[in-house]
Formats: sequence, structure tokens, C-alpha cells
Amino acid sequence: MSKHYPLDLYSALHTGNPGDIDFYLKACCGRGPVLELGCGAGRIGAALVDSGLEVHGVDIDPEAVTAARHFGVQAVHDDMRNFRIRRRFQNIIIPYNGVYCLLSDESVVQCLRTARRHLAPGGKIMLDGYAADGIDELVADEVNVEDKQLGAEIQVGRRRYQVHERTRLDPTRQLVLAEYEYRPVTGGGPIRTSIRQRYLMSYQVPALLAEAGLMMTSLTGGYDDQPFTSDSEIMLVRAERW
Repeated sequence: MSKHYPLDLYSALHTGNPGDIDFYLKACCGRGPVLELGCGAGRIGAALVDSGLEVHGVDIDPEAVTAARHFGVQAVHDDMRNFRIRRRFQNIIIPYNGVYCLLSDESVVQCLRTARRHLAPGGKIMLDGYAADGIDELVADEVNVEDKQLGAEIQVGRRRYQVHERTRLDPTRQLVLAEYEYRPVTGGGPIRTSIRQRYLMSYQVPALLAEAGLMMTSLTGGYDDQPFTSDSEIMLVRAERW
């Protein structure tokens, strides 16, 4: 998440992928404790806590850390590339495009190496993001997606907003800039913010994991273990130590 993105606006719009909470509940059940990197305000962590798991979290946004703690997540304000927690975990999760917030291969590997150091024997790392392999077919250096309105109005506190998005894509560097404009329904100036990400292709993931001392144990196209194909919308990766 962009550090300039107000948490209440982000949480109201970005509510996760259908099925992600149920997947992580099932995957982590009976295999605590859990560490979530990029825990945000605790959307997934809160569900894990409610299921009886001990959940720790790391996020670079101090406001998000405070919100996650409210739900029982033992969250710390830190960078997921080089954090240090004095324990190891059976499950480390990086959900909802969290690894895409790292804008270089070096940052991804650094994060995965740090996660590996926090894995308990037999522990697993799980991460998911939108499937981006189809973007590789684009040949333009930069593609601009025109302004579009996102779904219905959203409620944030006492105000309602229409949200418009414009996406700028640079496939040569695998960068995407999503710009959001929250337009108050009852009048007033809009609120503008953005998220910058660097997406990964499925074929890049095994090498990045290997450089961090991990091996991919599965790659699926969603939360029900469907095969990963060119039509998949989700890339779900499981990994463990070599």
C-alpha cells in the first residue's frame, strides 16, 4: 500500500480477493503460530485470530499496525525485507499482492530470505497476487488505461464516495501505477492517492525463491487449487526450505 494512502479509504475499497480468507484459515488451521507480512489493518489476521491462532504481523504503515493490534494481531511497524522477530513460525503468509509492493528482484529476494530465517522446521511460506503472465504480450513501452469508475459507491465514515481509477502500465519494467480518485457524493474536493507495484510472472517465481534458499512446492491459479493457466486471475504460491 502507498504510504500516502489513507487507511480508511484503502480498507473500504480494497477488500481482498473472494476466497482468500477461507483459504488462509484452512491452510493455517492447527499449524500456528502465523506470521503475516504486509498485514495491513488486520483483514486476514483478524480472521486467523478469531479461529484461535496466534498471529504476528509486519507492516510499514504505523496506522495499519495500530489497527491490526486492535484485532489481536501482534503487529510490529517494520519493513518486511529486514524485520526481526525473536521466534519462528509454522506459516508465513504474504497475501493480496503484498510481494508486489517490492519494486525490484533484490527486494523480493531480501524479503524471502528474511522470511526463511523466521520459518520453523517444516514451515511453509504462502503468497498470492494477481496473475500477470498475460501482460507479457503487450509490446508498448507504456500503456495508459483510461479513467474508469469502480463499482458502486463506498461508505467511509459519514461520507460516500464514487471511486475512479486510472492505471499506468510499464510492461518493460513490470511496473504498474494505479491512481485513485475518491469523489465525495455530497460535494467537496476529491481525494487522490495511488499504489505502485511491480508484478511478477509465474516463471520468475521459482528462481527468486531459490535465490532466497526456498523451493516452490506448488503453483495454483486460485484458492481452490485449480491449475494455473494463461486464463488464471490469481497466482498462489507455496514454498518451503530447500
